[in-house]
Amino acid sequence: MPNFEPEALRGVYERYFDAAGAAALRDETRACVAEWRWAKELMLEAHPFEQQLFGTKPRWLGPGQAPKPGDLQHGLDAEGRIVLTVSPWFVGKRDDARATETVFIHAESEITSVALGPGASARDRNPESVCRYEYEHGRLVGFRSFRSGGGTELRLHWNEGVLTRSVQSAWKHGFFWPGSSDWAGVVRSWFIEHTYVYDDAGKLDCIYARYLDEDDRPNTKRKLEYRRPRKGETIAALSKKVGELLRVEIPRAIARAKVDVTAYCLLLCYCEEDFEAAWPPSLMIGAKTYRDSIVAAGEDVPYLCWAADEMRADENNRWLDLRTPELEEACRLHVQLMQVKGSFSAAKRLSRELAQELSRNPVPGLRLTTDDFIVAVVDSTGEVDACEDIKRSVSAEQWAKLEAQGLV
Repeated sequence: MPNFEPEALRGVYERYFDAAGAAALRDETRACVAEWRWAKELMLEAHPFEQQLFGTKPRWLGPGQAPKPGDLQHGLDAEGRIVLTVSPWFVGKRDDARATETVFIHAESEITSVALGPGASARDRNPESVCRYEYEHGRLVGFRSFRSGGGTELRLHWNEGVLTRSVQSAWKHGFFWPGSSDWAGVVRSWFIEHTYVYDDAGKLDCIYARYLDEDDRPNTKRKLEYRRPRKGETIAALSKKVGELLRVEIPRAIARAKVDVTAYCLLLCYCEEDFEAAWPPSLMIGAKTYRDSIVAAGEDVPYLCWAADEMRADENNRWLDLRTPELEEACRLHVQLMQVKGSFSAAKRLSRELAQELSRNPVPGLRLTTDDFIVAVVDSTGEVDACEDIKRSVSAEQWAKLEAQGLV
């Protein structure tokens, strides 16, 4: 179990909470920058298998390549070490006054980072978080983070140069203010263990995850988090397989539900914020009685008619889970490959194709539908405007009919 030391970085956080101290740190660091370079993601390894676990693929931008929102500007010192990063993006646009600047302090066997968020002026900075990367024999063995409301600790276990296990824990505490001694409410909120399995050639093959209790004992079943793709397992091939499985499972799920209401929509629901959490998609069948009540109330009609999470609260609507072991495994690998590419467009395209197919013929299992019944793909959490999703899913004639009724 990681050493539980919630105060390990408290002193660093306090030291730079003072605006003058933060400004001095920033100025001293900027004076050390010998070269500026842009990159996709932070070019400091946060985990030996971050691409496999998190789908991130850090890389430097090429000469003349313009940075895009989300890219990080790196300041390197004369030794080529990263000493500063600048994230100047705010709501998708560059705004240097609102930039977050992260300073990296190098010491023997460790690197400490201090993220300084925007203050009242460009020079005023407040620490948003403090992190520490810990190394032994050139390998990352630990990572800690500290912020106002809590932090995380990670320990990586190596055996003869091979990563075999890692354990991460998170903790929370009451709002922290420098100089305060009130640490009431410090709670370790979760522990997660990853184990790493290699093939005969020593190449990473699988990563498994499970949650642990405070005594290091498993309290959930081991779950496959990553599997190295086999020959022929591409995004296109998996899109085809997932599509075939969904074409079978969607009518099955509707038939099992024994829907006896008049439906005005069938929504294929994804989650923009956490795509993996809702792939395969879930189904929402919207009941006409629910829509009638929303229209009668006359408030937020275009939102409430298509907000899948809100619709779940009405017992007349039906929320259907499509997960089967075979479909879940295919979707997990599909997401894994899309994460590496940095785009979920293949899954969204497949969902829209399925919606259009279901729109062309009566949906099996839905005996009663309204004259303006639609099948559409929507983000269930509202991160993407449902009306925008619907417009991409339905025909111009269907959209005009909905628009005339004030439903979109």
